[in-house]
Amino acid sequence: MFIAELAEPGFGEYRLSTLRTGIMAGSPCPVEVMKQVIERMGMSGVTICYGMTETSPVSIQTRADDSIVARTATVGRVGPHLEIKIVDPETGRTSPARCVRGDIRSCSVTGKTR
Repeated sequence: MFIAELAEPGFGEYRLSTLRTGIMAGSPCPVEVMKQVIERMGMSGVTICYGMTETSPVSIQTRADDSIVARTATVGRVGPHLEIKIVDPETGRTSPARCVRGDIRSCSVTGKTR
């Protein structure tokens, strides 16, 4: 969405002075896109979020004061009052399957992950 907005014909004519923050999610954000959103849209506080609909929906998020590298190379930190555990159901060892638990959510992925 941000890429489409930046490429919009006449983008420079829009007054965006009231923008300061926002959320990016759904796919990784390239460093250059993050830089353009900050510089051209004035959204210095934009963050990256990760989550699932079943987890209400954000479980992990970067902070507005994280570096551009941290905001584009990671999905951030686990949210307050949440636990995230990655477990292989067959061995009990750490694996790509994800489990998120918190005050209002409990979700797990079972079965083959590869």
